[in-house]
Amino acid sequence: MLSSSISWMIRRISPAGFTKKEMKELSDRSASDSIFCGLLLMKLVDVEKLMVSSVTGKPCQRFAKVKNCDGTRAYPPGEKLDRNLFEFICNKVAERNAIKFGVENLAIIRANSSKAKVGQYIAQKSKI
Repeated sequence: MLSSSISWMIRRISPAGFTKKEMKELSDRSASDSIFCGLLLMKLVDVEKLMVSSVTGKPCQRFAKVKNCDGTRAYPPGEKLDRNLFEFICNKVAERNAIKFGVENLAIIRANSSKAKVGQYIAQKSKI
């Protein structure tokens, strides 16, 4: 169950948590972990909130030198994604990989559900 600190971000989640049926539906709809993360994020977080959020809360280095006429950043840092939500998504990606590859393939599960990898997936999907 997710903490109450991110309850304002959650659009719809059942009282018992994210159900196995919902997990299977999302997993069946997605061909990759990246698509799965995107679908899961859109299910849990409002799209408008997702578009202005950031995985780390740091300013984008790609556009660091781009400034407005008044000298402010053209692309200010977004609001950092809540750590509990991030952990929840990492755990769901690990659960999906455990079902997909089998529990005995622990190295694959860890590699595909690492925080760095899931952070990349979230960063890609939050810009859509």
